Amino acid sequence: LKSDDGSLDDFLKIEMSVETTDEDNEAVLIEKTAIVRDAIISVLRNKSTDTIFDEADGSLVIKQEIISKINQSLGSEIASDLYITNIVMQ
Repeated sequence: LKSDDGSLDDFLKIEMSVETTDEDNEAVLIEKTAIVRDAIISVLRNKSTDTIFDEADGSLVIKQEIISKINQSLGSEIASDLYITNIVMQ
């Protein structure tokens, strides 16, 4: 994570599950795991300790940003939801 001074000293470990609407999309997610992971990392590395827990309408903003980035990276609406199952920040 970015810190307030712009350095990358803060640490985030996050576990999540990506939901999709059908089995064909599930196969795409599994097949393109590296692309999905890169999309997630590209969203998270631009967050800071102050912005990682920003909420809108009672939901974490990063969830929708990650879903959008995954779908953009894969070129279609594959990811429909995202569940954060564990998060540690230091």
